Amino acid sequence: MKPVNVKIIIILILSILEVNAQNNFAKSMFGLQQKESAKIVFQEIQKGFNSNDISKIAKFIKDDTFINLKNGVSDYFSSSQAYYVLNEFFKAYHTVSVKLDNIKVKNEYSYASGKLIYKRSGVSGTAQVFISLRKTRVGWIIIQLTVS
Repeated sequence: MKPVNVKIIIILILSILEVNAQNNFAKSMFGLQQKESAKIVFQEIQKGFNSNDISKIAKFIKDDTFINLKNGVSDYFSSSQAYYVLNEFFKAYHTVSVKLDNIKVKNEYSYASGKLIYKRSGVSGTAQVFISLRKTRVGWIIIQLTVS
C-alpha cells in the first residue's frame, strides 16, 4: 500500500471515531435533558398543588388522563374535564402542602409519589399522591394523577 493511502485510511478511521464519540455525547446530553425536564414538570405540578393553582397542573394534562381522587372521582378525563374535576377537588380539599419525594425518571415514562396535607372543613388530613408522566413529541404529559 502506498503511504498516501495509509494516511487516508487513518484519517477516515479517526474521523469515524470522532463522529461516533460526538454522537454518543449528544445522546447522553439528550437523555440528561429529558430527565431534567421531567423533574421540572414534577416541580411545577408540586407548585400547583402547594399554591392550589390548577393551571400549573392542568397545562400538563391532555385528553384521556386517568384521575383518581380522594373525593371518589375516578375516570379518564379530557383536559377541560380534568380542569373542572381538579377545581372541585381543590375547593373541598384545600392543599396545605405537597412533597413529591419519590421521583423515578425513565426515557418514556416517569413517576412521582409523595404526601399531601390538606384541610377539609377545617380539619387537617393526609393523602398519598401518585403522578405518572409520558414523554410525547411536545413534552411530558400527565397520564395518571391519583390522590388517595
